[in-house]
Amino acid sequence: MNVFRMILKVIGIIWFAFFFLGFLLSIADGQVEIAVVALIMSILGLLPMVVLRKKSKTHVDKQTLEIAEESPEEIIVDILEVNKPLFEVKVTSTSTPTPQHILDDMRRVYTLVNAQNDIKMLKDCMDLIATTINFETFFYRKEFGMRKIFTLRQAKEAGISVPDIKITSDDFLKFVNSQKPRLLVQAYERLFKKVDSLKTEKAKSKHIVAFYNEVKKYEGEFEFVGNVEYKTLIENLEPLVKQIEVKN
Repeated sequence: MNVFRMILKVIGIIWFAFFFLGFLLSIADGQVEIAVVALIMSILGLLPMVVLRKKSKTHVDKQTLEIAEESPEEIIVDILEVNKPLFEVKVTSTSTPTPQHILDDMRRVYTLVNAQNDIKMLKDCMDLIATTINFETFFYRKEFGMRKIFTLRQAKEAGISVPDIKITSDDFLKFVNSQKPRLLVQAYERLFKKVDSLKTEKAKSKHIVAFYNEVKKYEGEFEFVGNVEYKTLIENLEPLVKQIEVKN
C-alpha cells in the first residue's frame, strides 16, 4: 500500500512538472490558450497527492503492524495475570530504532487488548516450545514469538500503555536454545517407539528416512546450540538410512 501511494505521488509530481513547464513556455511564446490548458493539466497532477494526504489521515494500513491473530493453535486465554506481569519489555539505547511511521501507526490502532493478546500468544509460544517434539512447530513458534516481542517493544517505544513483560529478544532466544537438546532427544525417542510398533520393514524404513530428512532440514538451527545431540542423532541414523538405501 505504501509503495502504491509513493508511485502515485511520483507520477503526480512528474505530471505537474511537465505541464507546468509547458505553461511557462507557452506564456513566454504568447500562446495564452495553450498556457491555460497546460496550467489546468498541471493542477490535475496535484490531485493524487491531495487525495492521498486526506486518506492518510483517516486510514491506517494495519498490515504495517503485525497485530497477530494468525496463530494456528488456540490461544490460551488465562495466561495474563494483571497484578503480576509475566514479562517486562526492556527498551535500551542500543535497540534498533523503530521507523517513525510505524510508531505513528501503532499509536492510532494498537490498544491494550492487542497487547494482552500478543502477550498471551507469546506465552503460548513458550509453552509449545517447551513441550512439542515437532520440528516445524518448534521453529515456527520461535519466529512467531520473536515477532510478538518486537511488536510489544515497538508499542512501548510508541508510548502506548501496555502491560510490562520481563523478557527481551535475547532472553527468548536463550530459552529456545535451552529446549533444542530436549527436542532432539524426545523426537528421536518417539521415532523408535513408533518404529517398534510397526510390523513391516517397509513401514519402519519409511519412518526412519522421513525423520532423517526432516532433521537434516534444520541442521543450521543446531550449528551452535544442541550441536552434540544433533551430531549424535545423525551418526545413529545415517547407517540405518544407508542400509535402507542399499536394500531399495
